[in-house]
Amino acid sequence: MNNNLSIPKYPQDFYDYSNGLKISEEEINSWINECIEKLSVNESQSSYSISTGNTMVEVYKVETSKDNYDYAVIVCKNYQESITNMKENYNDNNLCSIN
Repeated sequence: MNNNLSIPKYPQDFYDYSNGLKISEEEINSWINECIEKLSVNESQSSYSISTGNTMVEVYKVETSKDNYDYAVIVCKNYQESITNMKENYNDNNLCSIN
């Protein structure tokens, strides 16, 4: 394990998005469609995500055969997140605000 990697501890090192703007189901479904559309036209891209407020949508391209893909869709509401960074003398967690 790399000693310069600051591994976050749950829950103290995580930012909580549960108090963010509430996103409607209609908007979430629009995001899902947009993510799949973006992935379907870009052969080399394997994932796409959209997030704001208290919600994040992630879509992953899953190869089922040489020329066919399925899409794994993940919807996260009221989620928590921490991003870690590998730097020398890195002491603080790099918390992310995704908009």
